[in-house]
Amino acid sequence: AAHPIAVGLGPAPRSASGDLTIDRERLERQLSRLAEGRVGDHETKVLLTSYGVAITRQAVATTPSAAVKLARRAGYPVEVKPWGDDLPTEAAGCPVERAITSDALVRKAFTSVLTAANKLGTEGAAVIVRETPPPGREVSVSFLELPALGWTVVLDARGATQIAAAPAPLRLEDAQALAGQIVASRAGDPEP
Repeated sequence: AAHPIAVGLGPAPRSASGDLTIDRERLERQLSRLAEGRVGDHETKVLLTSYGVAITRQAVATTPSAAVKLARRAGYPVEVKPWGDDLPTEAAGCPVERAITSDALVRKAFTSVLTAANKLGTEGAAVIVRETPPPGREVSVSFLELPALGWTVVLDARGATQIAAAPAPLRLEDAQALAGQIVASRAGDPEP
């Protein structure tokens, strides 16, 4: 990220958002629901869908029966993880039950991920039920405020030799460069 800033490229101008197709109603509705602090996985994905980004279908369930209904709608196999903005990321140890193939296993996963989340010091009462992501490496994106650079988009993919970063908000060129770095690091793996 330091190199583009050093050569005067920097973040995208506010006017660049005019080039995007944004579901403003959905975006405003989701932004009004957000609390101060960290934005959780589910909320981030809802925000991304407002910008037309394809995500793995998921929804929040507050009871085991609701989780079963969501799993049936998503189609087995599914994954279940606790819901909350105070949970660690999956890479940092958030409990996730994967490859769930039946109603009974959804009910069991509902209880087990909430119990595991409570052991981490978070008191969760809901889970995220999501369809199993397509094969490929997981990509993690963070927004960090770095002292010398300001807000920065940091992109990390399992197996990549280095983390890719660019100033936020991203310009199209920066987004393409970040994606190119991740794809170039695949070394024969499936697409991220």
